[in-house]
Amino acid sequence: MRGQTAVEWVVMLAASLIVLFIIISISSQYLSELTQSKINTEARNTVEDLAYAAKQVYYQGEGSRMQVLITIPEGVNASKSGISNRAINLNVLGTDFPAIMDFDVRGRIPTKPGGYTVWVTAKKGYVLIGTTSLNANPNSIYVHFFSQNQSQSSQSDVFFSNDGDSNIDVNLTLNFPSGNVSVSLTNPSDTGFALTPSGSRDVLLNFSATANAYGSYSGTLYANASNGDELTVDIIVDVTSQVCTTTTQCQQPPPSCTASYLVIGTYNDSNYNYQKEVFGPSQYVTISGSGWTPSPQITLDLRNPGGSSVSGYPKLVAVSSQGAFSDQWNSVGAPLGVYTVIANDSIRQRNSTFSITTCT
Repeated sequence: MRGQTAVEWVVMLAASLIVLFIIISISSQYLSELTQSKINTEARNTVEDLAYAAKQVYYQGEGSRMQVLITIPEGVNASKSGISNRAINLNVLGTDFPAIMDFDVRGRIPTKPGGYTVWVTAKKGYVLIGTTSLNANPNSIYVHFFSQNQSQSSQSDVFFSNDGDSNIDVNLTLNFPSGNVSVSLTNPSDTGFALTPSGSRDVLLNFSATANAYGSYSGTLYANASNGDELTVDIIVDVTSQVCTTTTQCQQPPPSCTASYLVIGTYNDSNYNYQKEVFGPSQYVTISGSGWTPSPQITLDLRNPGGSSVSGYPKLVAVSSQGAFSDQWNSVGAPLGVYTVIANDSIRQRNSTFSITTCT
């Protein structure tokens, strides 16, 4: 009797174990499918959210940016995932989750599992996804000369910074066609330099135009870093004719003739660093700038054709909370020639020139 009971107990235990095994197998398969579905959903949502943000900023225009919260799931194949040309793709457990755009997209997306906040920024002609380490300010330089049948020169700079958390080596390539307008690096060693995290380097460019220069000239300053970051700073130099308003003061022969017009460029515009021409019949030069880091003051120097600071300069000029400044100089009685303006703060310097000439 006891033997029969033992056999029955063993049979029941075996049956229970079989049922339990089936339940565990089904649950494991369901859990696996649920996990796979979750991973696929996270990958798909990440790509779609990045693509949506890229479209939004692209059609809003250069400078627009958005923050996107994304989740990178387990199982991402880093070698098959990334951003290139017009595609954003995550390869997860052998499956691609792509998004094809109608415009160029660049940058990097994380591949390690976790949640991330990613910047999506509209650049000139493309959208940048992810925060790159290498940055340049400004991202475009515009220089303007007036044709005067004489050689002219000016300077401008590009501020490179490392916003990442590791050291990077940066190489610069200046591509500007040779001719009547030339652009060069003031310091030849700027073709290659290292940046530590939060480090920066101010690269100064020399611009010169011959007496025969006229028209529009363009080129690029290309930068690439050891971590794969790359960017291009567009350079445009325009040389145009001068227009002079004749006044009674200009009927006299030089050097007693004072200027009927004066030209000065703005400095470090927040977007393109373009120069702004100021024309007027008064004897005042308006020196203004925008895009500077808001600070109490900058130092402004004005040097005469002989290279000496004119009376009252250098001087401290207040900068508004919007990063703008303005100053006026009374040029009555000043000798004819080319004057140099130097504006600088603790971070960077801007140089430009303007001429006081007779009317022609």
